[in-house]
Amino acid sequence: MALWDDAAETSSVKCPNCAGNLVFDVSLSKNYCKNCGGLFMPETFESAGTLEFRDLKPAADEEEDKTEFVCDSCGAVLVTDENTAATFCAFCGSPTLIKRRLTQEFRPDYIIPFKITKEDACNRFREYVKATKYAPNDFVTEDGLKKITGFYVPFWLLDAVCHTDIIGSGVINDLQTKTVFNIDRTIDFKVRKVPFDGSKKISNLLMEAIEPYDYSELKPYNDMYIPGFFAQRYDESALDMTERIQSRMDSHARQLVKNFAAKEYNEVSVSSNSSYSTDFSQSYALFPVWFLRYKYKDLNYTFVVNGQTGEVSGSVPYSNIKRNARIAVEAAGWPILALLVVIGLIIGWVAALKTGNRAMFQFFFETIYYFVIIMATIIPTLIGIIIYRVKKVAFDTTNPIDSAPDVDQYIDFGTKFHMEKRDTFGYIATKMNDNERGEKNLGEIIGRLIVSFLSRR
Repeated sequence: MALWDDAAETSSVKCPNCAGNLVFDVSLSKNYCKNCGGLFMPETFESAGTLEFRDLKPAADEEEDKTEFVCDSCGAVLVTDENTAATFCAFCGSPTLIKRRLTQEFRPDYIIPFKITKEDACNRFREYVKATKYAPNDFVTEDGLKKITGFYVPFWLLDAVCHTDIIGSGVINDLQTKTVFNIDRTIDFKVRKVPFDGSKKISNLLMEAIEPYDYSELKPYNDMYIPGFFAQRYDESALDMTERIQSRMDSHARQLVKNFAAKEYNEVSVSSNSSYSTDFSQSYALFPVWFLRYKYKDLNYTFVVNGQTGEVSGSVPYSNIKRNARIAVEAAGWPILALLVVIGLIIGWVAALKTGNRAMFQFFFETIYYFVIIMATIIPTLIGIIIYRVKKVAFDTTNPIDSAPDVDQYIDFGTKFHMEKRDTFGYIATKMNDNERGEKNLGEIIGRLIVSFLSRR
């Protein structure tokens, strides 16, 4: 079969499998067919796997017991059994839902059933907010929790072989020195069932934050798990998210070097990596999620609870009162403490002066003297600590969302790594830097102060 369309005399390239037009995907560096989902190497047209389209056929007669609800506002399509009613859209809050018979087939490959009940999901949400120390005290209300809804969210589970070239540095520490090596490696490894949610309506970051799911409970899809819940039909295929896919594969490659492939080093830093993936295959699964769109002070907040493990994620607002109070403590705490110490020392010095106790007078005098020297020495450090702590409070109050799990959750340990090592020696450096020398001098000053006190007793 000719790969080039001779009749059209254009740059149209034909799929070796179905003769459909091939398109080059920049993220994957592959040609793909929009007709059959085949992936091909641009140079040789060898197969690089398949990312196929699913559920495009009309619904079959045996699916008559399913119903679709379509949101007239945001376009979300929900699939459920004929006895489960929907009164509002959990994604946008609109009550305008159009009920209709299932129009397209709905046949995922796998499903993980719900294990977390609605009541348990609400309790875990309460605990999650309670553990967020800057959350407003009046954030959680019973009326808000009534809208929590159980969804089966569509996921694409991807298998792939990853090829990566890593450049970075590795450090071996001993008591006095650190030895730095230049890391240069090529690694091939395989990942299995890396999940990518196929819903545009739910944040990808939220879905990654409540991973991982326990794949030991992954079951062949069965309609009997749907009654009482909603299953969202995917609106983003694997071919629509190739940039996300390759970005996560690159991240897994960096983690692989740090966590597994370079254990001979105490510290590993990756400066650059170049990755590509082949042998793609996919499966289509439904994972259980409790979804809550929460309104607080005219702003909407979205939360998700893993319906299997109970993991919670979402962006909790912060209380300005709690935040400002904490920032004030962090900014003023150290100066106030230093001032109190000075006042205490001055009081002791004055008392010794009045009583005529020369030993105590000399002790307090030297203590004040050394304390001033110490403070002058560490003031820049204290200022740095205060700035760091204030920034940390400001960051913590944003309640950052957890990141996706590390590569060890999805790497296929049943296959062997193929790794080429080209590491070279860099240099040896002593560990004591200027800060450490300053700390040593500070310790000597404190030691002299203690000796001075003991000698006068």
